[in-house]
Amino acid sequence: KNKYRFNTQTQFIRGYEDFSNDQASWQRIAYHMPLFYPDVGINGLYFLNRIRSRLFFENADYQLVGRTRKLNINYQTVGTEIILDGKVLNVLPISIGMRISQPLKKDLITSKKSPGIEFLVEQLF
Repeated sequence: KNKYRFNTQTQFIRGYEDFSNDQASWQRIAYHMPLFYPDVGINGLYFLNRIRSRLFFENADYQLVGRTRKLNINYQTVGTEIILDGKVLNVLPISIGMRISQPLKKDLITSKKSPGIEFLVEQLF
């Protein structure tokens, strides 16, 4: 029997290391809200339209199937994102931001349950 595992193409929940799995299901609740509308430019290089926040909770169930048994894994995470929406050179819409996520359960890959900080770049065209 072939024992090779392909990389998973599904999106993994925030704050955990991804791994190859046989079955996955996840639920996500997110709330987006604008915080400020500063409408300020920075020397014609970047124009800041809006500062927004995103609060989220994610729950994921993964299953690994072996020859003799199945392993069920449940991960949960909460967090927030602060995102700056603007335009580069007053033409190209782009959003930059920071995400802070707190896993609620221990990661089986890294054996950690520590908060993570990530930087985001979203192009909106």
